[in-house]
Amino acid sequence: MQSFDVIIIGAGAAGLLAALQLKRENPAISAAVLEKSPRPGRKLLATGGGRCNIANRRAGQAAYFTAAGENPDFVLPAFAAYPVADDLAFFADLGLLTKEEEDGKIYPLGDQAAAVLDVLRLQAAANNVPIFTETAVTSITPGWRIATDKGSFAARAVILALGGVASPQLGTAGDFAAMLSPLGHKTTRLYPALTQLKCQSPLPKALQGVKFTGQAAIWQGDKCLAEASGEVLFAAYGLSGPPVLQLSRLAAMHYPEPPRRALTVRLDLLPAFTIEEIRAELARRRTLPFTLEDMLSGLQQAAGAAADQTLDG
Repeated sequence: MQSFDVIIIGAGAAGLLAALQLKRENPAISAAVLEKSPRPGRKLLATGGGRCNIANRRAGQAAYFTAAGENPDFVLPAFAAYPVADDLAFFADLGLLTKEEEDGKIYPLGDQAAAVLDVLRLQAAANNVPIFTETAVTSITPGWRIATDKGSFAARAVILALGGVASPQLGTAGDFAAMLSPLGHKTTRLYPALTQLKCQSPLPKALQGVKFTGQAAIWQGDKCLAEASGEVLFAAYGLSGPPVLQLSRLAAMHYPEPPRRALTVRLDLLPAFTIEEIRAELARRRTLPFTLEDMLSGLQQAAGAAADQTLDG
């Protein structure tokens, strides 16, 4: 049995950061990371389209749906404990160069998520933090004893950084619940988030591959649940793009189960104009030498000023 002061289960971004922070605060502490996958940070490599957006300079309380929900102050402790400046200073100290884009998103200078994983992995090695890959935890008992398929470990404390259920192909299959339950922990209902939306309408398929910068909103009956702005992508199955990903959790939470009403995504392709201004512009264009096919040329790359899409299961 191998013994450490702290054992971290999960070698994703959270687990690796926890290990490095432990060593920063107490270099004498012994720590190890257990990971069931063949290599650490598999999910981290997939973030940001493979670029890994490590921070957002403009992120604030208002950017989170909780700000208008039942717990508006939910994100404030995280902002207070670890502001963006501290995040960037941490990575700069590890040797990672970053760049900031116009929307406030911050990426590695070379646009490669692998650069983020490399500095975390190399720093763990430099601080004598072993990462045991292909080591699946089978049970945790108070004390703390950790049984794995490669032997047993003992620790004074355990940090669980197991991830969620969103990417089983990347190692996050939801096995955290089986580990937490015997320790007396409970989990709340889980919902899909940061995912695409499947729509009943066949129109997105006809427009698949087309993008526009505008606004998307989730409606249930005559009530707007939330809205988000940015680049929306039409796909064969429905809708994608950052605004759609932001709205997806609310769509999952309010998905119609009797007696709820159907959910609709409303798209505004020209958010800078009122409907009256759009009608006036279309009326003006009728006086120009446009064919019906060319009537919308110069307005948007997608045909139309607004659209509704009913969500599918």
